[in-house]
Amino acid sequence: MRKTRTWALVIDGVKARILRGILDGRSPAEAPAELVNKSRHGHLRRTFEAGHTHHTSASASRDCKSEAIRSDMEEFAIYVCSFLDSHRLARDFDQLAILATPIMLDLLKQKMRPPLRRTVYFECAASLVHLSESDLRQKVAEILSTSPKSQLA
Repeated sequence: MRKTRTWALVIDGVKARILRGILDGRSPAEAPAELVNKSRHGHLRRTFEAGHTHHTSASASRDCKSEAIRSDMEEFAIYVCSFLDSHRLARDFDQLAILATPIMLDLLKQKMRPPLRRTVYFECAASLVHLSESDLRQKVAEILSTSPKSQLA
């Protein structure tokens, strides 16, 4: 019988890191390299965060920033879901764990097509994108092996 292949998606609004074979017991040195995707809209986010808007009202500026950032994050969520779905179709993984910032977790749930959604066996709100590759792999494996059933999707 074939072993279940598990991937973990660790994502925030601008960066997605995919850990392949997260539960296969390999050491970080033996594990497959992670896949990394970055949002194409970082320049827009930096522009808005720096306050370079044409609105005179502070609240209008915040609203404009929020809408633009949310739109960028939605587009990034769609891109990541499409990327994962292509790998699902290629049968590169059998189950998917998602560790995402709260807003991205909600966006992924909204944008994910049902066939990909059925592969999700674990999800939790977490901000782990900043960790080094070896620390991330270790932390995600620890979370997945010790998580309560309530976090299983």
